[in-house]
Amino acid sequence: SQVDALWTPTQKPPPLLELAEAEGLEPDYGCRLGSCGTCRTKITRGAVTYSDNRLCLKNDDIEDTCLLCQAFPKADVDVIDLDL
Repeated sequence: SQVDALWTPTQKPPPLLELAEAEGLEPDYGCRLGSCGTCRTKITRGAVTYSDNRLCLKNDDIEDTCLLCQAFPKADVDVIDLDL
């Protein structure tokens, strides 16, 4: 999609899905809870984390992807490229 967005950590940061939507992108999603998998997106560079560790375990079986509705950039990652 070639869209760059600055993600600024706050006390309650929005997940990557909301950041993408704020930049005018329209990624697929279904539940916004991390359970349907519709927003699963390929990570081409960088790494994410989840506020709910159960989602980390659930997502580990599909390498190099994230659930946009629940994913946040990892604290030590400067850039994340997603295949949107």
